[in-house]
Amino acid sequence: MQANPDRYENDKSGVTARRDVAGASRPPQLGEVVRDAMDQAHVIARDTVTLGRLEAEHVIALARDEARTAIAHAKVEASLMATKARAEAEEVAVRVAIGAVATVVGTVGVVFLGIAIFLGLGAVIPSLAARFALFAAVFLATATLAALRVRKPRRVTVRHDDERLRHLVPMHRIDDDV
Repeated sequence: MQANPDRYENDKSGVTARRDVAGASRPPQLGEVVRDAMDQAHVIARDTVTLGRLEAEHVIALARDEARTAIAHAKVEASLMATKARAEAEEVAVRVAIGAVATVVGTVGVVFLGIAIFLGLGAVIPSLAARFALFAAVFLATATLAALRVRKPRRVTVRHDDERLRHLVPMHRIDDDV
């Protein structure tokens, strides 16, 4: 049976013709076997490299798709967070503006109340100097009380859990009256 001559002439097939391997009637020689083994190893290595390249391209494509999905998800999350932050900032700005208006109006009210009291005391205390002295005494007393309140040290209590702190070696004794 004669082999089709154009079937094995194509080097891209990777198949070696049988007549080239065994010859006509003699057994294959060691060199021929080694050459055939090397040819087969070359074909296997080429196919392995091609498969590895295809698998690497597939993994890269999957990674790109996952990265695109992650980026799209991050954009959506960032947009939501920006919207929430913008709404909260607007709410805080409105609160601050209303608080500032309330502070200014309250301050003006206190000033007018002081003026009204000062003028009203004019009927009871006709002396302008006495009225100023009375207002000065009230303001000084208020300032003194505020200063004493600020200066007063507050008692801080520290609780020590001996079991929890047993592993620590203190440099100084821990007093409970701190």
